Amino acid sequence: IDPAQYPKIDPTATAEQIPNLVNKFNQSIFLGGWQEKYSLATWQKLGLVLNPYLSLTSKSVMRGYLIQPTVISNTPNVCTVDGLKVNMLAVGTCTLTASAPGNSIWLPTRAMTNSFVITA
Repeated sequence: IDPAQYPKIDPTATAEQIPNLVNKFNQSIFLGGWQEKYSLATWQKLGLVLNPYLSLTSKSVMRGYLIQPTVISNTPNVCTVDGLKVNMLAVGTCTLTASAPGNSIWLPTRAMTNSFVITA
């Protein structure tokens, strides 16, 4: 192949230009990776926040999330979400929902909901 036929590279580019695909790929999401129960007293005493395991089909090992996922708390009186970190506030069941939008290559994910229990 003649190198003169290679695509031109713009060194000042700040975003990747990806053409829209006719058929986009399905994308799935997984949210979990935690214990069944956590002690609120212990986590608050140590000042810890939970970083749940979140996996997307479109996630690149080298570049991280190509599409930024969203995690929300369905139980804001029990736990809240700040970015991708979960803060435990009260005793009860913390229920979270994760999803990700689509882009020019990937379809949006279906929402995934998962829960864990916060004890005293």
